[in-house]
Amino acid sequence: MDELVRNAIALRREHRLGWEPLSRALGMPVKRLQRWSARVSMSQPRLMRRGPQKQGPPPPTLAQEIRDLRHGAKRSRGVGELQRRHETVISRRVLIALVRQARREHHQRRRESWRRVEWITSQVAWGFDGTDSARDHRGEKLVLHPMSDMASRHRFEPLVSFKANGHQIAKWVDQLSETHESPLFIKRDNGGPLNHHAVNEVLERRLIIPLNSPPHYPRYNGMVENSVRELKDQLGLRQAPPEGWEIAPCLQRARVAVQIRNHTPRRCLGNRTAHDVYTSGRRSWTIEERRAILDWLRIRQCEIIQSMKDAGARAQAKSWRQAVEEWLVSHGHIRIHNPTNKNQKVLPYFHDFLAQN
Repeated sequence: MDELVRNAIALRREHRLGWEPLSRALGMPVKRLQRWSARVSMSQPRLMRRGPQKQGPPPPTLAQEIRDLRHGAKRSRGVGELQRRHETVISRRVLIALVRQARREHHQRRRESWRRVEWITSQVAWGFDGTDSARDHRGEKLVLHPMSDMASRHRFEPLVSFKANGHQIAKWVDQLSETHESPLFIKRDNGGPLNHHAVNEVLERRLIIPLNSPPHYPRYNGMVENSVRELKDQLGLRQAPPEGWEIAPCLQRARVAVQIRNHTPRRCLGNRTAHDVYTSGRRSWTIEERRAILDWLRIRQCEIIQSMKDAGARAQAKSWRQAVEEWLVSHGHIRIHNPTNKNQKVLPYFHDFLAQN
């Protein structure tokens, strides 16, 4: 069996196979194959020895020790050492289950403490991002760029390509703006293609105000990040098909998935559909209104920078996000939820991690 696992590891590296097709070929569960492969690569026995006989109940301090572990997104540091200390009173399987539960509770408490922004008015802001698929047998991968309305969660037709450059993204944004009218703001990450000069030219020509996320802070654009994950799972982009990727069938599946999602009632929308919320409450702005808003934001940005105690290298971006947030709040387009302190005011020299919309 060890020889079989070694051959499977070599086959996976040679042909760049994923765990799923390899487990199907061997008729073995994925988790077991991953566990055995890790042990064989570390020259450990494939089947671990049985633990010692349990001699008593776990100590009352065990729950606190589990909570004190450093819990990451999918792993918790220090579990091995904790298991060695208490291996005579609790099994590894039971301990891992307790750690998983504590990790879920830890992340739940953390999410509840986050400052959250509720978008109220449709067509005020769109958000878009990009993601890659798994590589196929030719080494090709698809690039997916979804676009969503922030308030209604309405999704527009995504851009699907093998390698979207700035000019393709600019053309796609221009077409969506022509079909559905231009939003007032557009949220994006700091990726190169999303900030290409061609994209900026489209935004400037249509007077769409860009709003970039803080570096290394994806939850600033969290709603779009979530829609990217959902669409990626619905289209099966995490596992390449045997025949390889093709743009046309993937785009067709994306259109169907978007239509289904737009016409499905959602609890966050009061059991209304995204299509109904978007079409019934959308707002539009004239050219004069857009220019007046842009002028106000620029003036307010300068005032915020002047009031900062220490205007660092990111002062321009932080002050711009703060000015946009002040305008949105004052005009009733967003609502701020801060569970830690409901009466807390956001200072103009706040940290990046508080600058989420």
